[in-house]
Amino acid sequence: QLPSIDSIMIFGVSAPFAMAPVNAKVVQASAVALKYGSSFTYRDRILPVGFAMTRKLGIISIIPAILVEVGGLLALLILKLPVLGKWLAQHFTPPGSGTPDHICMTGFSEVYSEVTTTPTAEGGLDRANCSMRFEGDPGNWTTAQCACESALALVLDKNKLPPRSIDGFGTPAELLGSVLLKRLQQSSVRPVEVTINVRKNVA
Repeated sequence: QLPSIDSIMIFGVSAPFAMAPVNAKVVQASAVALKYGSSFTYRDRILPVGFAMTRKLGIISIIPAILVEVGGLLALLILKLPVLGKWLAQHFTPPGSGTPDHICMTGFSEVYSEVTTTPTAEGGLDRANCSMRFEGDPGNWTTAQCACESALALVLDKNKLPPRSIDGFGTPAELLGSVLLKRLQQSSVRPVEVTINVRKNVA
């Protein structure tokens, strides 16, 4: 759970992501169901200043990464205090209040994924990356959008889904796959911007 220097970001620095342990379990379940192979590995991190800026800053991006990690730990410690923590939580985030609309409207999230295959005997491999940009606060609007589109896919697009989806138990990749991705891209509410780049047999 420390900042990490990553070559795919031109030695930019990423920080631990709080949801990574949960996300990893879902991705691992998809890997088993969809037979990704025994060599499949998965890593989930957060970039405090975004992908493009992290690549631009390089090693200097360790500063925001450390600030985010230390800030998160301090906030957690304060909220765990017996009296002060409870008072702060109830004062600033009272039950039923939710995130204000103006914050939800200005928020956004970007998901960047990089995938590489196992190198061949000659040393070449296939590499692909995907970038997804969601408009709206990720903890509210994006979560609601993904949940609603998943439900609509199960109801309205069930003829396009694999037979395994009939009971509704499984991961999004296993049960919804490209159907959910298409719904997110073609949404009339907040279309999700998706960019995919595939390179074959690169060094």
